[in-house]
Amino acid sequence: MSNNHISRTATITLNDSPDKILPLFTAYGETLWITGWNPEYVYPEDGEAKTNSVWKTQHDENDPETIWVTINYDTETHSATYVNVQPNNRVARIDIQCDAIANGKTSAQITYTITALGEKGIHYIKQLAQEHYDHWMKSWEMGINYYLHHGEAAPH
Repeated sequence: MSNNHISRTATITLNDSPDKILPLFTAYGETLWITGWNPEYVYPEDGEAKTNSVWKTQHDENDPETIWVTINYDTETHSATYVNVQPNNRVARIDIQCDAIANGKTSAQITYTITALGEKGIHYIKQLAQEHYDHWMKSWEMGINYYLHHGEAAPH
């Protein structure tokens, strides 16, 4: 394995149909279930989820700005692909595939493919063991299912 490139995949189970779940993996949709997620929409300015949309995030003043681009957003196949860039740090491609499963639920496969652009990115990659990634995705599953049940983001 290269020390500057990894790919991690996990599958989570979400308590609604793919039609309802896919929009929760958008810049706006994540504001519904992630406390503190506050994207700055660049294009389109209203944050509409569509191919070629662009937005920025920054969790706090100590966190590097992240630039996001929607490569593909397909409501028919319930799939989305994003690329995010933290200059001089890392580039990540995020592939999401939502599939209907029993009892009106969704199986969402989420793959992050990350390439380091510098020492900070290499350090990030070294820390992202599969177990850490699985834990991170489990927190997404819990956060989304909490939102679906309660209509708001889970308290911290």
